[in-house]
Amino acid sequence: MVKHTLIRGRSRATLEALAACLLLVGCGGGGSDGTGPSGTTSASGSGGGAGTTTSSGSGSGGEGGGVAVSCTRTLDPGADVAKAIASAAADATICLNAGSYGTVSLDGVVRANDVTVRSAAGRTASLDAVINQSSHVVFQSLTIAGLEIDTNQQGGTKNISVKGCTFTGQAVVNVGKNGDAGILFDGNTFDGIGVCADCYEGRLEIISNPWSGTPSGVTISNNHFGNKGESDGIQVGAHGVVIGPGNVFDGIVQANYARHVDAIQLYGQSHTTITGNYFVNDDTHIMAPDGGDTEIISNNVFVGGSYRPAIQLGSHVDDSFLHNTVIGVDVFINKKQEVKDKSANAVVRDNVLVDSSFGTTDSGGTPSCVGCTFDHNLFDKSGEATGTQNVFGKPLFVGGAKPSTRAGYLLQSTSPGHGAASDGKDMGIDG
Repeated sequence: MVKHTLIRGRSRATLEALAACLLLVGCGGGGSDGTGPSGTTSASGSGGGAGTTTSSGSGSGGEGGGVAVSCTRTLDPGADVAKAIASAAADATICLNAGSYGTVSLDGVVRANDVTVRSAAGRTASLDAVINQSSHVVFQSLTIAGLEIDTNQQGGTKNISVKGCTFTGQAVVNVGKNGDAGILFDGNTFDGIGVCADCYEGRLEIISNPWSGTPSGVTISNNHFGNKGESDGIQVGAHGVVIGPGNVFDGIVQANYARHVDAIQLYGQSHTTITGNYFVNDDTHIMAPDGGDTEIISNNVFVGGSYRPAIQLGSHVDDSFLHNTVIGVDVFINKKQEVKDKSANAVVRDNVLVDSSFGTTDSGGTPSCVGCTFDHNLFDKSGEATGTQNVFGKPLFVGGAKPSTRAGYLLQSTSPGHGAASDGKDMGIDG
């Protein structure tokens, strides 16, 4: 896969320049001209209709659970997967027997209906993929060594889904000027992934080159990011990315890595939604000290690790921080001391905080959250409270004193904060 450089503290111009590789024809992964396991298979042009070989097969499902797989066609390593996708009938399922299929390059493969590519059994088929100006392809139950999706070129890439796959390398999506791409990452694992020194920082990277104010159409749900690795879980530099529900960030830690490692890093983004996720055993949950606009952070559980200022929202405007449960973490909505732009107009409401607090001054003590509203929050310690109409007391969680799942942090009916949120629901997560 191509190495993509991203350096913390860069300007938007730098981001766009560094992302230019995604806009070039032939920027994708290499390999020989052959179609063997280490080669590259490619296809271009609109997808065909009839003419696929029909076969039947069965195997375990995406999680290896013994679910039968109905295959329209079954391929072995060395086959041209890209050509099979381009020529498949509508709604076909192409099954791949165990082994490596090299780089699958799709360019201009426009389908009217989904074509699914999946392992015949478990996640035993492996590949990496480069996708340009293509649509309606589902990658399911595969091991993916690397992925590039470019939606920016004329016509764009639309309606690409990646489901139930194991990633062993980086995925990069450039939403560019088109937006509304219909890109879905659901039920995948991004564990233990380290990226190269001059690569983008996220094991899942969402960028916009050129910048567009159109919602990206990228949704990231029900994935697992963890097990260490020298990379962020997700890094976002685009408009309107939706992270959640159902993602788990577990074990994204700094360790002895040279680069800074965060569960989620936001840089050059706006209108991000982070909702319904579970953060545990991480060092930094959300790193976003360099600006933000109308970010929505709601219904998440944040459990502290070794780093107290684990949520940093610097120089943000019009953010919402709602119905979160925060344990042993300090949430900063402020600015860096060396910059002028303060955070402004944040709405912080209906959260549960245990051994946690909100910080609104910069490191020099200057108040840095202008016009911000803090109300209807539950604090277990009155000395850590900010705002008005708060509730004080120790929350009682359905999962006990130390729940092991996100759902365990729902409040018991006898708990302080039950039914006491501004909307009449429970404080903290409400579902």
